Amino acid sequence: MGTIHFLVPHANIQSELPEIQAAYMSGIDGHIFPTRVSYEAGSLDFNKPTADSCKLNIAWPIPGWGRPIIRTASLSERQSTYILTVELARGKLSETKDQRAVWENSGMNVPPEYLTLEQEAFRFFRQAACHQDDINQATKLAEQSLSKSFQATELLLKAYVAQRMAFRRQKSNSSMVSLGCFITGDSVQEPWLEELSIGFSSVGVPLNWKLIEHSEGHVQWETADRLVEWCQEHRVMPYGGPLLDLSAEGLPSWLLYYQQDPTHMQDLICHYVESVTSRYLGKIRNWEIIARANSGGAPGFSEESRLTMAARVIDIARQIDDENQLFIRVDQPWGAYQGRGTHRLSPFQFVDALLRSGIGLTGVNLEIAMGYQMVGAGFRDLLDMSRLIDLWSTLGVPLYVTLAYPTSREVDAKANSRVKVTPDQWRLSWSDDSQAEWIDQVLPMLLAKQAIVGVFWSHIADGQQHFYPNSGFIRPDGTTRPSLSHFVNRNVIS
Repeated sequence: MGTIHFLVPHANIQSELPEIQAAYMSGIDGHIFPTRVSYEAGSLDFNKPTADSCKLNIAWPIPGWGRPIIRTASLSERQSTYILTVELARGKLSETKDQRAVWENSGMNVPPEYLTLEQEAFRFFRQAACHQDDINQATKLAEQSLSKSFQATELLLKAYVAQRMAFRRQKSNSSMVSLGCFITGDSVQEPWLEELSIGFSSVGVPLNWKLIEHSEGHVQWETADRLVEWCQEHRVMPYGGPLLDLSAEGLPSWLLYYQQDPTHMQDLICHYVESVTSRYLGKIRNWEIIARANSGGAPGFSEESRLTMAARVIDIARQIDDENQLFIRVDQPWGAYQGRGTHRLSPFQFVDALLRSGIGLTGVNLEIAMGYQMVGAGFRDLLDMSRLIDLWSTLGVPLYVTLAYPTSREVDAKANSRVKVTPDQWRLSWSDDSQAEWIDQVLPMLLAKQAIVGVFWSHIADGQQHFYPNSGFIRPDGTTRPSLSHFVNRNVIS
């Protein structure tokens, strides 16, 4: 067991750092360790099951930038304490400079304004490191360094996106990325559905088992049938699924009666996958077979059994039609949930094991949900998201990304009851306008990535059953949020 001690300037840690219990330690290779957090006024202790050097990942307030999750550099265990803000400034500056060097070596033209900000961030950090005998002075200087680093990062990412998009335009005269949205209810008569046929090239068809067979033996295909027919009429590509959701409350409630008979329960699951893929044979080519198997939560499924089940149902779908494109959805793709000590495999390792098994998995759908407690990603800046996509790109398979962002913390009766919106994390409060502005920042970066073949929004309408609260493009009263047009109009490759 190893412990790293920090001094912090906050007197009331719980109120000033509301996500403190979600902080975690990670190794140089990105491996996340089970982490126990303890704190009192002015100090934080992080316990981990190894004495190796580690990085602390924590949601930290940055003036003008909200509370993004940032990391220290690799820190060794020692008796004396670290000043946390200074170490976070060191880590952020190091990551930013490393990424600049990588892109510069790849031929990117780095703006001179970025280099000025990088130098200013280093100057403030150097001063902070030299004043560690005065925690208040060191903290003030480190905060200035962090602010400059975030400004530099934003400028660097804008330049990267602009240059990558220009390169992609040279290679293609049309959009190479599909934009879509998941529909979770009967929508054929909704007036906003016609807008989707203009703005979206793909629509997620609601084929989740919990929706199709709400009670055992009573299967309802009508909603999905009508939407598939609508897709064919409007030349919109249907994307079937997810068929199974292995998160808490993701499977039909009646399935719990078979929890003591796992063999029969697994047979029922496989039968459903076989039934739905056979029903839409030739009508749906792109399938999301299973979602959130990496993090889990469904009663009766260990990590090993989730991996086995994912492999089995993907293999079944492949046998129905070997031309189908089969995807798995990965939630919390940074793997922060490993900090709770209940998972052995990282999200990346989970998918890598499936790909190596040779069952015919086509690609991955990365679910990035900002602003949700426990099940979301916390708030990550564009550099963190870019590095995540680059990591998953090394698998060499097509990537989809599904996004979610809350517009308020109000109770959402149609959402999953276990999912809660965090206190404001971005530099703007949760609102319709901040959702639209977040899309304006994130979507171009995703479209610039070569491995990404499609970007989905988590659900279209808050008036239908959905997973993430207050995130839909359509309000419960049927009016449209401005984020819908921002999402559609950001497909700027063409």
